[in-house]
Amino acid sequence: MRIPRWLICTAALLAFGFSTSASAVPVEVEFSGIITQIDPTGFFYNTEGIRPGDGFTGTYTIDEDDIISSGPLAGGTRYTLSGYEGEATIFASGSGVTVPQTYLLEEKNISIFDNGGTFIAPFDWWLTLDTPGNTSFALQFVDQTRTKLSNEDFFVPDTLDGWTAGQLYWREAAGVEDMQATMLSLVVIPEPSTALLMALGLGGLAMRRSRRA
Repeated sequence: MRIPRWLICTAALLAFGFSTSASAVPVEVEFSGIITQIDPTGFFYNTEGIRPGDGFTGTYTIDEDDIISSGPLAGGTRYTLSGYEGEATIFASGSGVTVPQTYLLEEKNISIFDNGGTFIAPFDWWLTLDTPGNTSFALQFVDQTRTKLSNEDFFVPDTLDGWTAGQLYWREAAGVEDMQATMLSLVVIPEPSTALLMALGLGGLAMRRSRRA
């Protein structure tokens, strides 16, 4: 029996993908949601024109290979990265027309708390802002049921399943959040190699069906 050429190519690509899967690969995630809280005296409300109910979209890409150190942090574990890529675009409506405002996500520390810590509520947490007083956008995932995590090993949230909430916020000062936004969707963007394999597989099935027809 002759093996179709498309099947041989797909098998070879799959074998290559599995052979290189031992090393960590960047996880790229796309999210969206709405602004839920904002300080009416702050910069984002008065200068940027952002209002509660405005929508936002964004992405972040985190690579485990970028971890340069880790250690305990008040009941959790802090991982310091050389950096990660991320940005959020908020569709501000305060001027009467929708104006997209784009901001970089630049935190380099990721903290993971299994059942909370001493300075925050005793929930399960994953957050990129671990120093109160930092002035930058942060990502935060919280599980109030305390069932999401079983340890504090490093990982990248790639779904909202199991979390009570996923949030994007700006903390202007210690304990004061100038703006908070709630994520409504969170999905992984397939790697190019994965997308290629999917396309090859679908293409092969289409060719097979066309030949039978």
